[in-house]
Amino acid sequence: MNNLVNITAATGKRHFKINNPSHTLELWHVRITSADITGNIGSATYGGSIFIDNGGGELKLYYSEISGNKAYTGGAIYAKGDSQSNKNAKINIYNSVIKGNKVTNTGGVFTNAGGGIFAQYTVTTIQDTTIDNNEADYDGAGIYISTSDVTMKNIIISNNDGGR
Repeated sequence: MNNLVNITAATGKRHFKINNPSHTLELWHVRITSADITGNIGSATYGGSIFIDNGGGELKLYYSEISGNKAYTGGAIYAKGDSQSNKNAKINIYNSVIKGNKVTNTGGVFTNAGGGIFAQYTVTTIQDTTIDNNEADYDGAGIYISTSDVTMKNIIISNNDGGR
């Protein structure tokens, strides 16, 4: 992925937060990198790069890379919809790379899950994408999915390192 526009996070901050079902974040040809929110507390530790809160919203990512981010849950992307019956968080990723992201140990039920992507109560589509070399102290080093509607087509999930 050449000629991407680099977006680097400020110290202790993630890149983007979405918390409204009518809001859409659409990104093309970007490299989103270097967020480290592990020193924060509460939900500020979720989604190293992109956080979709239970208020909902949609991510559309095209021809991009999310790499080198750290969080307690969802190293690159954290998305959690409202409930099993209201999957108002949407993830759409096409022709992209999610690599080298990490979640670190803090304890708790879902903590440390989803080194690359954490998705719960979501509608998720991932196509022509590589999820590689992500780390999680718990489950889903590459991608952690729970109670979501997911479509994956032509993806590579490789070299991810999980604790269980």
